[in-house]
Amino acid sequence: QWYLDSIEFPYIDVVTEMESEGLLLNTPLLDELIHTVTGAKAETHGKAILSIGEDINLNSSKQLRKILYKKMGLKIPFFTDGGEDGLNKQPSTDKEALSKLIDWYPQNTFLSILLEYKKYAKVLSNPLKRFKKNLDTDGKIRGYFNQCGAVTGRLSSDLQQLPRMKNDKFKIRNLVVAE
Repeated sequence: QWYLDSIEFPYIDVVTEMESEGLLLNTPLLDELIHTVTGAKAETHGKAILSIGEDINLNSSKQLRKILYKKMGLKIPFFTDGGEDGLNKQPSTDKEALSKLIDWYPQNTFLSILLEYKKYAKVLSNPLKRFKKNLDTDGKIRGYFNQCGAVTGRLSSDLQQLPRMKNDKFKIRNLVVAE
């Protein structure tokens, strides 16, 4: 009871205020980043098509498996977990598998192009488009903070998704405006 009365309860008002206040975003920068990353993603998709000689959906694991493991004949680094029953194992096309393939086949330009494409797709979907979708009319996004969401005792939040990427050429963290 002491813990609740002296630690948790006094901060409920603070957490509630943080949630209602929200984070101000630089909306012109957000729009610019969405435009820039969308363009870079499309350009990378074009490079991928040129490198393999056919148009495929780079978001389709099935089509990627066909290109990587059948057409190119690359060695399979990992398999998927196989779904709920574990019986449907497929050659993996995730980031870890692609990184291993790049190590094994450094001369294969399609692999590095594909990894670049996936990076753009990830940044575009989360956080950029997620922020745009959740942006309020006052230019703020509002998240929730969970006082009991982490074993360590710290706050957890759905706003923790601002990537801290090495060499982040898009400067995504610059979206947040200090007030």
